[in-house]
Amino acid sequence: MRPESKWRNAGAVGLALLALWAIFLRNAFDPNRSFSLLMDNEFFIGTVLSSMSHSLSHGEWPLRMETVLGGLPLYNFPQLSPFYPFYFTALPLFDGPQQVVHSMHWLTLMHLLILEINTYVFLRVIGTSRISALMGSALFAFGANSLTYAAWLNITAPYAWFPLYLAGLVGIFEHPGRRRYFAMALAGIVLLALASPAQPLIHAVIVSGVFVLAYWASHGLSGGWVHTRYPLAQITGVGIVALLIVAPVILPAALEFKHMIRWIGPFPPVTGNGHIPFEAFQVDQLSIAALTGVLFMAPGAAVGHPFVGVIVLSLACMAAASRGRLWIKGALFFIALYAIASSTGINLGLAYINHLIPILNKIREPSRFLILFQFAVTALAALGLDELRQAVTSRRTDGTRRPRYLLVLSIAAVASIILLVLSIGRIASLPWTLASVLVLVALIALTAALGRRAGTRAGVSVALIWSVAALFFLGAQILWTPTSTTASKYNTDGGRELDRVLDRLLVLDPAHDWRVIFDGKIDKQMASMLASYKGIRTLNAYFNPAPKQQFDELYYHGPRTPNYFQSLGAKYLVCDKCAPEALQGYEHKEDIAGLQLYEATTAALPHAYAATALDGIFDSLGDFTAKIAAADLTSAPLFAEKNIPELPRRTGDVPVARCDVKEDIPRRVNRIRVTLSCPTTSMLVLNEFFDESWRGSIDKGRTLLLRVNGSQMGILVPPGTHTVELRFRPVTFMWTLPLSGCGLLAVVMCLIAGRKRRARLRATAAKVTA
Repeated sequence: MRPESKWRNAGAVGLALLALWAIFLRNAFDPNRSFSLLMDNEFFIGTVLSSMSHSLSHGEWPLRMETVLGGLPLYNFPQLSPFYPFYFTALPLFDGPQQVVHSMHWLTLMHLLILEINTYVFLRVIGTSRISALMGSALFAFGANSLTYAAWLNITAPYAWFPLYLAGLVGIFEHPGRRRYFAMALAGIVLLALASPAQPLIHAVIVSGVFVLAYWASHGLSGGWVHTRYPLAQITGVGIVALLIVAPVILPAALEFKHMIRWIGPFPPVTGNGHIPFEAFQVDQLSIAALTGVLFMAPGAAVGHPFVGVIVLSLACMAAASRGRLWIKGALFFIALYAIASSTGINLGLAYINHLIPILNKIREPSRFLILFQFAVTALAALGLDELRQAVTSRRTDGTRRPRYLLVLSIAAVASIILLVLSIGRIASLPWTLASVLVLVALIALTAALGRRAGTRAGVSVALIWSVAALFFLGAQILWTPTSTTASKYNTDGGRELDRVLDRLLVLDPAHDWRVIFDGKIDKQMASMLASYKGIRTLNAYFNPAPKQQFDELYYHGPRTPNYFQSLGAKYLVCDKCAPEALQGYEHKEDIAGLQLYEATTAALPHAYAATALDGIFDSLGDFTAKIAAADLTSAPLFAEKNIPELPRRTGDVPVARCDVKEDIPRRVNRIRVTLSCPTTSMLVLNEFFDESWRGSIDKGRTLLLRVNGSQMGILVPPGTHTVELRFRPVTFMWTLPLSGCGLLAVVMCLIAGRKRRARLRATAAKVTA
């Protein structure tokens, strides 16, 4: 093919992909609508992206989020990563909940286009025609399951790269040694893992194993190793290089997972690598009767949808019944069956097996498998369309035409009619369902008629008619119409009223020296995450996963012993019809937008202060809470984990030395700097959760960090004036940076080696020609 023809075809395909994206998502371009209106987006993922963006804009890497739950780590956060370039965290796109619902919406639309393009690439690599690849990519990218996942940017984004990785995988098997497929696989898995090293990465690993086994089996058990070992070595190389590159994202999450509360719900919380309760493993599973939703549009599950339609499934059956491309068809067929069976949980029994398989049992809802089902079925449909086209185009050598495809399609049509009669009561739109079945019958008849003419034109006509019909019924039954932004939780659940209170708190505490707690009927989780947009520090969070110890010690569920939350810096309380016990230790300050703002009756402990005397020793958090209840918070109390001989015990007869504490404001996220002037040895207490990732120094010399006041940080400072600095430097993150550098260096070296090899080949060819 001439270069100009190649580029012309590529341009035409690009325009077709863009046109399909615009047609299917036409209702999503309304600026007053958004897919990102769930609590997970407005007050979780959006808030995290906002925190990351804030850190990057101030020249810091977002290792932590200082605003919620006393300051949470982000370097080991598996839901998303600032390393992923297409979250655009360096841009000011996430300044508030109203901006977030728009920014995340457009990022979702962008990733749906990426998903469509990468699916097209995969389908072309497995050998489908352009028409079939265009149809298959649209069926997957704009199908019912993708619409369900559009509500979560951090799920849509990694899956957008899933087909590209598999395209590289297939290319490595079928064309070992070609660098383009190595690059595809590496780029796909790296971007997938950077976007979210969670469920999509698990699915990528599972599918990789299926593809390897299917390719091996296609060459026989005895000779399979000979054909598989070289591609397998390349795939192993992809895995090693990818793991090195994404080490700062994956390894901290994996190594520190054991300390995290992984899931909280109506069942006992799951911590670390503990098993999800089997009862929770069955949540959102499909019933056997609901499997007819594969053929006919019906309500789906909360986190997945099985619908593909009768036309698409008939084409997939056509592929399964044909003989060509056996290993990839076998792999896709197995994935489709396994995924749809897994989506039923215990109803077909696979939940009992999946619950025992390591890594796979981290995926809680069975309906999560429906994305693999949709991917496999739409890929089979694309292959089936080409089989149909080829069957109509060609003749047997004896002059007879091939009728087998009509038998397969007729069986599919009869089965669809029978299932339609049996599932009338569960169908969402009976007219469209009846129309799709009737059109299927008409397509089979038309295909039989065109098959009598058997030729290239007839084959192309059949392919176009079937693909148009499949896409038409997809667009008619899957409506990509986002919810109006007026329905956001910010607008409907008291977010605007809370914002007015938070604006008042910014005036009262511009340096963010104190923390805020929420009680009463206020949604405490939403309130804390909304406060995060404004940099207000709270003791609540809507966060998953969260460090278990920090959650246990700092999270404000409700009042504990007197003085406890004030000792953590909670000077302000925002309430709506609070119980009397929640108001103990606080007095009413003012009413704002129907909410009550309270202030601590005694002095809450500030972010940084110095203590020159020791009030006591605590041996557990419970012991500290009991002792702080009777302490005078105005006297800079200090309770240490162990005795500190450099500090005297506090007595009523010994006057307390006065120290001057000056903290650098505005405070940095990963660095705290305090200038302390004190005539005696003192303990600088920082109202931050004690985390061994902090590194302390006095006048740039390393010093020991101590646990004080139950869960806070302290540094013993000698007399005089000193600069005390703390830097957040998690070891499990810092040592992965050189690994990532090695991975990137390996990629660069491969590119250089490839360029030199091509230059040598060209030089050799030139000598031979001469």
